[in-house]
Amino acid sequence: MKYNVLFKNEEWKIYDNQAKYQIDLQERLLDFTVKTIQFLKTIPYQKEFDVFRYQISKSASSMGANYEESQASTYREFHNRISICLREARETCYWYKLINRLKLGNADQ
Repeated sequence: MKYNVLFKNEEWKIYDNQAKYQIDLQERLLDFTVKTIQFLKTIPYQKEFDVFRYQISKSASSMGANYEESQASTYREFHNRISICLREARETCYWYKLINRLKLGNADQ
């Protein structure tokens, strides 16, 4: 799927390629960060798992923070911030894969 980026009502907006609907990343990223932090509470508190909680909480929250900051940017700055969001998303995905492979945490929380 391709997307269009528009500056509308003093905010950068991302729409699907046919501009049928707006993709509300601000709310989705906020929800994702909250759910990630809630999930991290279910990982056993052992020293060797501290790095998971630390790294994934940083990368997951960084996505939303960078997206928020992108809203007060020029198009070039917006593009750079979105690139950072993508890198942070990939890092978060890595940590989730590692946690999943080790069978840690409780996703039902």
